[in-house]
Amino acid sequence: MEGGGPGYTLETCKLEALDVGVPAQRVGIACSFEDECLCGYTYTSDNINDIWLQQSVEEITAVIEENGTSNSTEAHVNGFMKVKRLIEQKPLPHHKTYLISPQQDVTRPSCLSWKYLTSYVDIDIYTYTDDEVRPLVAIMHDGQEGVWHKAYANVPIGRYGVIFQVRFGSESVEDNGIDDVILTEGVCWKKGSRFGLGLTMNIEQYEYMRGPQSDAGIKAALSILSVDNILSQGLDKLTEKYNDALEVRQRIEPEVFVRDLTLIRDIAKSYTRLRQFAKTYLGDFEKSSLAKLWIASSTLVNIFKRDIEILFDDLSSQMRAFRIHYETDIKLVERYIVEMNNALQEMEQLFEFTLETDGEGRFAHFVGVLSSNVVAKGTIACRIIRQFYDELSHSRPASSFLPRRYTLKYDDCVPRIKVLSDSLGGIIETLSTRPIAGSNLTNVTSEYRLGLAEFRRASVYVKQCIAEYKDRMYAVFGWKSKALREADDFIEQSSFFGETFNFTEECRIVEADEKEVDAILLKYSYAAISKLDYLRHFDPDEQTSAVVSHIKTFTNRIKHRLTDPLRERLYNIRRTLKTKYEMGMRLAGQFEPYFEPFYYYQKAQDMTIWRVPLMNLENPDRVSDTGREMWKIWNREQVDTATFVKQHAPKYIREGLNTYCQPLQKTLDEFEEQLFLDQDRLLNSLNRVHKEQERYLTKRKIDHKFVLDNFLNIDVYFAQLKHQNVKQMKAYDVTQFLGGSVITVFELLDLIVFHFLTNLVKKAEQDSKASTPDEKPALKENEACIDDLNLRYGGVYVTQNGDEYTEKDDYPYTTT
Repeated sequence: MEGGGPGYTLETCKLEALDVGVPAQRVGIACSFEDECLCGYTYTSDNINDIWLQQSVEEITAVIEENGTSNSTEAHVNGFMKVKRLIEQKPLPHHKTYLISPQQDVTRPSCLSWKYLTSYVDIDIYTYTDDEVRPLVAIMHDGQEGVWHKAYANVPIGRYGVIFQVRFGSESVEDNGIDDVILTEGVCWKKGSRFGLGLTMNIEQYEYMRGPQSDAGIKAALSILSVDNILSQGLDKLTEKYNDALEVRQRIEPEVFVRDLTLIRDIAKSYTRLRQFAKTYLGDFEKSSLAKLWIASSTLVNIFKRDIEILFDDLSSQMRAFRIHYETDIKLVERYIVEMNNALQEMEQLFEFTLETDGEGRFAHFVGVLSSNVVAKGTIACRIIRQFYDELSHSRPASSFLPRRYTLKYDDCVPRIKVLSDSLGGIIETLSTRPIAGSNLTNVTSEYRLGLAEFRRASVYVKQCIAEYKDRMYAVFGWKSKALREADDFIEQSSFFGETFNFTEECRIVEADEKEVDAILLKYSYAAISKLDYLRHFDPDEQTSAVVSHIKTFTNRIKHRLTDPLRERLYNIRRTLKTKYEMGMRLAGQFEPYFEPFYYYQKAQDMTIWRVPLMNLENPDRVSDTGREMWKIWNREQVDTATFVKQHAPKYIREGLNTYCQPLQKTLDEFEEQLFLDQDRLLNSLNRVHKEQERYLTKRKIDHKFVLDNFLNIDVYFAQLKHQNVKQMKAYDVTQFLGGSVITVFELLDLIVFHFLTNLVKKAEQDSKASTPDEKPALKENEACIDDLNLRYGGVYVTQNGDEYTEKDDYPYTTT
């Protein structure tokens, strides 16, 4: 046969009617062969003259059910498949042709039924997959009588198709057909069919299968007939015995028993490894590696604080010197600049109003009074501004903490202070020496406006330049204070670390699960529990769901409460310190020009960050110096701080922080990796038990496939329902004769009565002969009447005419 298993190659030729295409929803095993699509069926044949065709003429046939009675008549109009021979020739024995269904998925045990017609051909039915072909049912033509029959067969779960194989004998190929292939869910249970099949196998069919077919074919055919019987009769008892035998086998086979013990022991060892590893790091938390990592991160923050203090160690002294020597004068200058601007603006407004009134007397009086006030206040302001000018231009700073340059942006700041003083002095001179009345009012007003414009320009410039150093200094001081506060915040977080994780409490549930595993290992080793019992303890739908939850909860809490906060802390510290270091150096570079050259550059070379510090887990509050002083390697000549910041500082800062933080991060990653590696080992050990449970439960299950593969049911019965017994008895002996039965007693009585009656009759005859001659004829007639009596068994009297009487008295006597 050409099919889909080893040694078979299905041909892809399609039926002629398939050229129109087959809709997907009509493709499958079940088919009524009523339309032209034919459900995707194909065919192939050993002889090219033998083809499968739809029957094209109406044919009315009786359908014979499995009980052998014709209970219906069906009409087939183009509705069944038939093998047709194109050229008439004598068929060769064992030529075959195949009708092949497409494969489909069967998700539940199902019943396959079909109708068939055969007179001179045998029909074999197979299931096929991509890998193998399995025999299903063999139908022989003997006794089929050339009428339609219906057959049933149980089919298993899986993806497969069905093959109808027609084998020709030496006769014609007429009178054959396949129709109404139906696949329904559930087991075949038809009336009159013990095995759920519409046909049975007689001795001749068995002999046929035993001959040309292989032993595997016989086993499959016999098993397919008997599988339902096995599954329906005594299945519980059979399953119990089989499971008991299987359980015993788990212990008597060393390889299997050792494998089971190894599975349980691996789970116990994985529990121990996970718990001991976590205890090493977290048991005594104050001495644990994670606590040391946290302290080491705080040590890096302290290094940053010390470096910032080194860089700006004299900032407080600079601010104190500024307050002592400059701050008061600057505040006075700024105050009088503002007051004089307001007073001079009022004076200007009064001049304009007076001019509009043509010098009215009362307004001229107001101008005189206001000008006197402006002159008095301006004289004081001019003296203060001139004194501040003299201090900046001619005197040396009284302290080394005072700036050598008072401004960077406004190079002519000091000359502008003199311009401010001179312009204010000119205004005061104009108001104090020139009369403000009559025709002079207009000239004085013009001169006043020119001086006021120059004063205003100089005042704006001076206000900005004298505040530049102060603003820069306070900005640096504010940044330093904020950076140190943020550093202190990082350090203070150490007091919260570990308080939310209690190792003893968190580990308690895991330890309880570990003890249960140890107990199961001990019980199974001493046969206190069965294999099924220990497997059920790790059932993923029951116990193990809680066990896995305990394991994952334990590791996730370590991750969420310890390692994740520590990793986030390291990331934030490195990122924040990098920004703060760069900003501090940038501010130092901007503040340095107010002082002597290389002022902050010389301070920065003492910072620890340039020495590339390393963490010290033995003493996490200290650092290990690598000896790589990058400051000396890359800066053999002094440069200003701004140039260093632009060329080298970011790279040095990044390398110093990375060198310190990367070992911390690596240690943390290694801890977390090992923690989850131990968790995965434990879960994998549980998973191996789950797989063993699936395999074991599969072995314990008895279904169609199991019975087909392992059982053979053969019914032995009598050819005829009758028998003949031949029994040999001993002859009578003396003992048996003396021990006679009831029948013997009656026979003796019968003998005695017979002799008694015989003698009585004879005596009567003698008496009659001795009587007179006249009585003799009468006696002759009576004798004739007695002869007419016939005594029968059971006390029934019969006459010569055939009449019967049960009582002797009822007999019609003739008396004389």
